[in-house]
Amino acid sequence: MRHLGNYKDWVKPHILDIILTTDGQVRPGAEENKLSKKQYDEWNLTESAGAKFYFYSKFEGLHNIDLPIHNSGNLNWWFVKLNPTYTFPLHQDTFKDDSGSVRRLWIPYQDYVPGHIFMYKDFLIKDYKAGDIFEFDDPLAIHGSANLSSIPKVSLQIVEYV
Repeated sequence: MRHLGNYKDWVKPHILDIILTTDGQVRPGAEENKLSKKQYDEWNLTESAGAKFYFYSKFEGLHNIDLPIHNSGNLNWWFVKLNPTYTFPLHQDTFKDDSGSVRRLWIPYQDYVPGHIFMYKDFLIKDYKAGDIFEFDDPLAIHGSANLSSIPKVSLQIVEYV
């Protein structure tokens, strides 16, 4: 996982406020994607599971994410909120395009809080700042997240098809 820089001024505080004060939903499509369904079944995840996903349709007037780094513009993105005690078990992402031309980014929307856990492969990512942009060196790498703190954990997930 590579750190591409910090773009704190790019983070929109009003979006964080919306996420912190509203409920999300389990990522649509998991029931149709064979690998995702297998993972969800293994974890026994339901709509009441701890992973809450936010999509652009939840944000009035926000239809595009203009990343502050060079990109193709062909992006899928969503916010993830993990409430205290919630987890999103180790998993491998699935993509709509099997060509292998995928770029995967993780952007924390808050400064690191002890108990906010993000694992990538065998690495615990911590001491990050809001607006740090991390790129997976392998978009298919196993990763997961948990929240052992008393504060919700929010991040922005980006998939770029290049």
